Amino acid sequence: MNKIIKFLLKETFSSNQYLVTLIITTVLSINGFVTLVGKNANNFNTEFILFYHFMINIVNFVVNIPIILSISVFNEKLSGRCEYYLANNINLNYLIDSYSKSTFLLSCVPILFYNIIVSIYLLTKSLTISINIILNLRYFIFILSLLLFMFVISKYLVVLIMIFKKPDNIRTFLTIFSIVSIYAMSFPINYLSKIGLISNNESILNIYIIFLLLVSIIFKVLAYFLAIKLDNEKIILSYKE
Repeated sequence: MNKIIKFLLKETFSSNQYLVTLIITTVLSINGFVTLVGKNANNFNTEFILFYHFMINIVNFVVNIPIILSISVFNEKLSGRCEYYLANNINLNYLIDSYSKSTFLLSCVPILFYNIIVSIYLLTKSLTISINIILNLRYFIFILSLLLFMFVISKYLVVLIMIFKKPDNIRTFLTIFSIVSIYAMSFPINYLSKIGLISNNESILNIYIIFLLLVSIIFKVLAYFLAIKLDNEKIILSYKE
């Protein structure tokens, strides 16, 4: 792990805003999941619980990442530390990669806490339920697709922050991104239900896994084309404008 990533992780973990956000989102996520399981205890539907569990993971990410970016990468640019790195011959791609990895790792923390506590909770409820959910093949496929999605989105947003010149534009964009992302995540299920193409909960899970992979590919391409337009001079000069 390079020094830039270590520094960002240390700085963010010492931030009260990050810790408060981590606690609140974890508590709300767990409470929502426990409430759902409790209401369906007598008529347990593994597929439905899995889907709900997946959606909580996704919402966790899109809610937390704007805050994480504001605390870490946005502050790096606002403080001039990003300019300092570039002025001292730190490679731009290396810097973007470091920011992307640190953002991704920080985004994983609340999701990791949520999944660990939920797994323990399910074990206390029923070993059979735990096996059906935790050891479900699509659970692992989803986690892998979610991790890919998280990393790609992290890099895309980092590149956009590097491009933006005005702090207010960055703050506005991050706020809009969080709101739009929550709506976008619910769009497939709402649309497919409306036109009658969803027949069971299993198809919903499969659709969302494919949806995450497609979105990851799209934003990977967007991040690539945005990044090739960036160079040290453009970023350093943006501080002067």
